[in-house]
Amino acid sequence: MAEGIVSLRKTQIGPEGTAGTAVAATSVQRLMSNGAKDDRIVEFVNEHICYLPQVNRTVTPKLAASIAFDDSPLTFEQAMYPFSAGIQTVAASSDGAGSGKVWEYSFPTTAVNTIKTYTIEHGDNIQAREMEYSFCESFAISFNAGEVVNISSNWIGRQWTNASFTAALTAPTVEELLTSKGKLYIDAATATIGTTQVTNTLLSGTLNVATGWKAVWTADGNLYFSFAKNTAPEITLDF
Repeated sequence: MAEGIVSLRKTQIGPEGTAGTAVAATSVQRLMSNGAKDDRIVEFVNEHICYLPQVNRTVTPKLAASIAFDDSPLTFEQAMYPFSAGIQTVAASSDGAGSGKVWEYSFPTTAVNTIKTYTIEHGDNIQAREMEYSFCESFAISFNAGEVVNISSNWIGRQWTNASFTAALTAPTVEELLTSKGKLYIDAATATIGTTQVTNTLLSGTLNVATGWKAVWTADGNLYFSFAKNTAPEITLDF
């Protein structure tokens, strides 16, 4: 497949009403990616046909696809995409009397969460492709004092198919998270969380999250996965 111009790459995303039913994109993602990956399984068939080397008999038992987003500044406007596709779907609540909104994402404990799936469009000036039933398998948030907060994420979906970009979308205005604007609070488990600020201490850190969402293949007439299920997430913070 011909490669297009790297600086003309683009990723667009749209929330699916029904998981796995592709939709038009609604937003341009302001991030970096090295491109889409076709993860289909192709196997050579072992057989005894009086021929020393393997012949060109192969089978494709399943389809799969993925895309990795490289470290890019984390923004308030686009943080909800990996969070809602990997942690849970939430509604916004009012931030006091002002116009601001708060989205709170809680990892599952005694019951599984519901996530939002997306159709992702990715490509360049040569070709665009789309991946349906996309969800976030893992993400990492890293920060250093005096720098922006960065996020990287890994998404999987059913398959990549040639498509055209949803037209007339422009890159949204975003605001980056700045490490030095953050604050560190440490309180006892029995105390009120977020009351004791620890100053002149926090320099850097990385939050690694394996969301626990996995694709499941079943015998239902399709080579792509049938559904995604929520298993135990793994969350580590080094700072």
